[in-house]
Amino acid sequence: AYAMAQRAGAPDAAALDTYLPQCHEMRQLHGIHAIDVEKGFAVGYRDVTADEFWCRGHFPGQPYFPGVLLVEHVAQLCVFYWRHVVGRKEAPG
Repeated sequence: AYAMAQRAGAPDAAALDTYLPQCHEMRQLHGIHAIDVEKGFAVGYRDVTADEFWCRGHFPGQPYFPGVLLVEHVAQLCVFYWRHVVGRKEAPG
């Protein structure tokens, strides 16, 4: 498994529960490595392990992270960033 180091003060996976409704297998954003509202960016990460639900069939013996899950990861990062900047109560969803 690969785990990215998290910068001090960045929201961890537990903190994301307050921003994102997805959980269990559908939580594709596992933490925030960095966020800079002034510069307008956030860097998120997803830990990947050999027992992921998609590893067995995509593709057998040579698993590739499915593109649709990558898009979902980016979408969750965008929702996190938007709610972080705008405010959770003001951002619908």
